[in-house]
Amino acid sequence: MDLTDSYHEMCEMAPEVQSKWTPQPGDYYRAEGSSLTAFLVDPARLSTPAVWLPRQDQLQRLLGIQSQREFLVACHTFGSHPRWFEKAESPEQAWLMLVMREAYGKVWRGLFWAEISARS
Repeated sequence: MDLTDSYHEMCEMAPEVQSKWTPQPGDYYRAEGSSLTAFLVDPARLSTPAVWLPRQDQLQRLLGIQSQREFLVACHTFGSHPRWFEKAESPEQAWLMLVMREAYGKVWRGLFWAEISARS
C-alpha cells in the first residue's frame, strides 16, 4: 500500500475520487493537516475532514472491474500504453492514473490532474 506523500497529493488533488469515498473499516486516510497516515477501524470515529488513500482493489472497483477478464483487460492497458504510467511510483499510483484517465479524462502532470489533450 502506497502511503507516500506523493500518493497522498495525487489523491487529494482528485476530488472526483474523493467524492466516491464512503469510509469503511480497513480504509487508509490522512486527516486534514496531518502528515501521518491512519488505518480506519471505526468509521463513526472519523470526525475530521480526511483524504482517502484508496487501495488497489478499491481503485479497480471504481473502474467497475469485477471479473478476472476485466482485470486482465485493465492490465493489458498498462502494457499497451506504458507512457501513460511512467510517472507512477507504485501500483496504487498507476491504478489511480488509470481511474482518472478512463473515468474522468485526466492525466497526472506532477502537481495536478489535467484534462487530456490530443497529445496525451
